[in-house]
Amino acid sequence: FRVMSQDLSLAHYWHNLLFLGAAFSPPVFLLFVFTYLGRSELLPGKRHWWLFIIPIGVQVLIWTDPVWHLFHSSIEFEVVDGMMSITDWQTGPFWYVHSVYSYAIVLTIVAIIVWHALTQRINLRETLVLLSYVILPLLASLLFTFQIIPGNQPLTPIAFFLAHVILAYDLFWGKQLNLL
Repeated sequence: FRVMSQDLSLAHYWHNLLFLGAAFSPPVFLLFVFTYLGRSELLPGKRHWWLFIIPIGVQVLIWTDPVWHLFHSSIEFEVVDGMMSITDWQTGPFWYVHSVYSYAIVLTIVAIIVWHALTQRINLRETLVLLSYVILPLLASLLFTFQIIPGNQPLTPIAFFLAHVILAYDLFWGKQLNLL
């Protein structure tokens, strides 16, 4: 929606909303994987709230960023070829906290899925579906973060969309994950 915005305040709004999913997806999917694989006992008690401290902090800082500049030290939008584009994006110190936290959780998820596949001998297709749901957004994020593919437009939302399509297909038609 940001790219269709013709107003700067709307572009900022949609950009900030993007981080709602980016911040909360890793801990939510970690809980999902632990529960799905039957390993929820590895999480301490029923108190999973601590997993959400950083994502909540991201939300507070992203929405108050014009005051503090802790998430983005600067971000500029411009209409290019009729679409709102990010023309400059400088990260602030809390962006690194968010990134390290999210990457650590995602790598933990990958390790848990691979370990479970090797020790429990789960179906290869089931493993691939779970891994694709994690690895596609991870690769897109790394490509953007380290500017392996140059540009100012994050690829992660597109990768999440593809991962959701794979997961939805498997849930409704592939029947490998046995959730429904």
